[in-house]
Amino acid sequence: MHRRRPRGRLRRGGLLMETIRIIDHDGFTELCFDLPESRVNTLAARVLDEVERALTELARRPDLRGLLVTSAKPGCFIAGADIHEIEQIADAATGARLAARGQAILQGFAELPCPTVAAIDGAALGGGCELALACDWRVASDGPKTRIGLPEVQLGILPGFGGCYRMPRRVGLEQGLAMILGAKLLDGRHALKVGLVDGCIPQAIFRVEAERFLRACIQGVGKQRPPRKRSLRARLLEALPLGRKLVFAQARKGVMAKTHGHYPAALRALAVVEAAWSNPRPRAFEIEAHALGELAVSPECRALVALYFGAEQLKRESGVPGVAPTGRPVARAGVLGAGVMGGGIAQLIADREITVRMKDLEPRLVAPGVAAAHTLWRTAIDHHRLEPRDYRRRAACLTPTTTYHGFRHLDLVVEAVVERLGVKRALLAEVEREIRDDAIFATNTSSLPIHEIAAGAAYPERVIGLHFFNPVRRMVLVEVIPSQATSAATTLATVAFAKRLGKVPVVVADQPGFLVNRLLLPYLNEAALLLEEGSDVATLDALMVEFGMPMGPFTLMDAVGLDICQEVAGVLHGAFGERMRPSAILARMVETGRLGDKAGRGFYRGKGKKRRVDDTLYHDLGTRQREIGNRAAAVDRMVLAMVNEAARCLAEGVVASPLHLDMAMVLGTGFPPFRGGLLRDADRRGAQALCDRLAVLAQPHGERFTPAPLLIEMAAAARPFYPVG
Repeated sequence: MHRRRPRGRLRRGGLLMETIRIIDHDGFTELCFDLPESRVNTLAARVLDEVERALTELARRPDLRGLLVTSAKPGCFIAGADIHEIEQIADAATGARLAARGQAILQGFAELPCPTVAAIDGAALGGGCELALACDWRVASDGPKTRIGLPEVQLGILPGFGGCYRMPRRVGLEQGLAMILGAKLLDGRHALKVGLVDGCIPQAIFRVEAERFLRACIQGVGKQRPPRKRSLRARLLEALPLGRKLVFAQARKGVMAKTHGHYPAALRALAVVEAAWSNPRPRAFEIEAHALGELAVSPECRALVALYFGAEQLKRESGVPGVAPTGRPVARAGVLGAGVMGGGIAQLIADREITVRMKDLEPRLVAPGVAAAHTLWRTAIDHHRLEPRDYRRRAACLTPTTTYHGFRHLDLVVEAVVERLGVKRALLAEVEREIRDDAIFATNTSSLPIHEIAAGAAYPERVIGLHFFNPVRRMVLVEVIPSQATSAATTLATVAFAKRLGKVPVVVADQPGFLVNRLLLPYLNEAALLLEEGSDVATLDALMVEFGMPMGPFTLMDAVGLDICQEVAGVLHGAFGERMRPSAILARMVETGRLGDKAGRGFYRGKGKKRRVDDTLYHDLGTRQREIGNRAAAVDRMVLAMVNEAARCLAEGVVASPLHLDMAMVLGTGFPPFRGGLLRDADRRGAQALCDRLAVLAQPHGERFTPAPLLIEMAAAARPFYPVG
C-alpha cells in the first residue's frame, strides 16, 4: 500500500519547522510528523522543541476544532526517543530533567481545547506510544507493521514521558503492568481488545476512516467515552487496597522469577507504577522522571544500550567489509533433512513466504518435519498471532519431497543432515548434479570445517556455512562461515538471506568450532571438570543462573544433548590440543545412555517442577559430592575459560571485533545482556586483573588458564577490548 500524503492547506506564516507540518483541513487540523532524512520518526530533543512550539500555536487558535496526529513515514508512527540521546545522559539529574521536559510537552496534547486523535499506522513505541496516550483518542490500522507498546525496560530504563501513569489508567492495572514490565508490543487488533486504542481500521481505508473518527469526536464533544469492558475481578482488584497489593505482589514475583533481580528497570518501573496509581498526575510525573534519571546512568542501561547499537550495526552490515549488498535475493530455497533442525529451518523459510522444498530420504522421515511446521502455525493461530489466511499462504510455500524434482530452480539449498564429514561431502557431490551452477550450498554444520566439506566440490565458491541454533524459531543468531574459497557474492547473498529470515548474522572464520561453540565448550567443559572434582550439579547450575545465564551449564548440556557436546568437544580437542581436553564426564554420560532431555535422562530427570538431579547420577559417574568451598572461584573458572578463549579468537581473526563477539555470545548463548557481553564485562575487571587471576588458576589447573597472548599484550598497554570514550 502506498501511504497517501496528507491533503489540505499547509498553514502559512509564523512557524517554520523541519520535522512537523501543521495542515488545515475542512473541519479539523492535522499535525504530521516527518523527520527529514530518516526512515522513522523519533522524539529527539529538536523534535520535542518543535512539538512544543506547534502545540503553543495550536492552543492559541480560536478556530481549532479537532487535531489528527499522523506520520508521513510508511510503517512508522513514532519509534520513541532518540537512543543516542539516552546514551549521552551524563548524570541522574540531567536524565530526570529531560524526562520532565518530555512529560510537560506531551501534556500539551491532553490540554488542547479540542478532541485529539492519534492515527497509528505503524510502530508507536516508547515515547511514540506515550504521545498517543496523551491524546484523547487513538485509532490503529490492522497493518502488519503496527506495533504499540512501551519497550523501555529492554534498554534498562522505564517509560519516562508519562507512560507509567497513563498506561495502567488506560488499559487497567494488570494489563498496564504487563505492558510495561513485559515490554509487550500489540498489533492493532490486540490493542483494541485491551482498550489501548479506540478503533482498529483496515489499512487500505485507514486515512479516510481516521478522519471520519475525528469528525465524529468533534460532533460528540462533551459525551463520555463508552465504559471499557472489565471483568468484575479486575475492577475489584483495582478498587480495593488489598486487591492492588495482591496485583503488585504478583507482578514483583513474576519479575523476580524472570530476571532474578539482575534488571533493576523492571523492579523500578513496578515501584513507579504503584506510586503513580495512588498519586495525582504532577506527583506521579515527578516520581517517574526521577526514576528514569537514575536508571539512565546505571551500568545495566549502559550495557543494554550498547547491545542495542550493536544489533543495529549488524543489521546494516553486508557481511563483506566495504561492499554493499548486491545480487538477486533468494526467491526459492531447499532444505535437505527434515529432522528437528531441517524441519525448523524449512518452517522458518516458509514463514517468510519464500518457496521452500524440504527433502529427506523417505516419506516417513519428511512427515514429522511437515507436521512440526503446521503445529507451529496452528499454535500461532490459537494465540492470535497469525490469521488463518496467512497460515494458508505460508503453508503453501512448503513442499515436502523425497526427490530432487524442482531443485534446478532453487537459489539456495540448506543442508541439515547428520554431523559427519563423509556424509556431508557425499551429499554435496550429489546435490551439485541437481542444482544450478550459480545456486548456493549452505551447510548447517555446527563445528566441521567448511573447506573440508567443500573439498572436491565442483563449485567451492558457492559453498558456505550457515549455522542455525536450536530451537530455530527462537534463537536469533546465525553464524555465516565462508571458507577461503567462498566468493564474496555468496557471502553477501547468504547474509541477506539470513536477515530476511529475521535472524542476526555474524560472519566468522572457517576454524574448528567457529565462534560460539569454540567459546561455549570451554565453559561447559569447566563445569564438567568441577563435577569431576566433587562439585554439585544443582549448585553449579544455580551459581551460573545467579551470574545471569538463562540456564546453568548442566541444564544446557541436557538440552543440547551429551552426544553432541562430546562430538564438538572432540573436534576442538583435535584442533587445539591439551587446553581443550574434554572432561571424562562427557564420555561417561554418553556411555551410560545419559544423552540429556531427548533420552529422558541426563544430569537431570523429569520436567518442569518435577525436574531433579538424577538420583543415580553421582554413583554412575563415580564422583563424590562435597560442598563448594569457594563459589566465586568456581564461577571464575567457568567464565574466564570463555574470556581467555575469546581473546585467542580475536587475535586469530575468527571474528571481526569485540562487538561482533559479544553480540554472538548474547544472542547465541544467552550471555547476560545486562553485562553487555562477554568482553564488555571483562573490561570491567581490566586486562591486568584478568591476567593475574588466570595465572592463579593456571597453577592448580594447567595450561588452559595460561593467559592468552592478546590479554598479556593488553595488560602491558593498559588497553581494554573496547576503546574508551
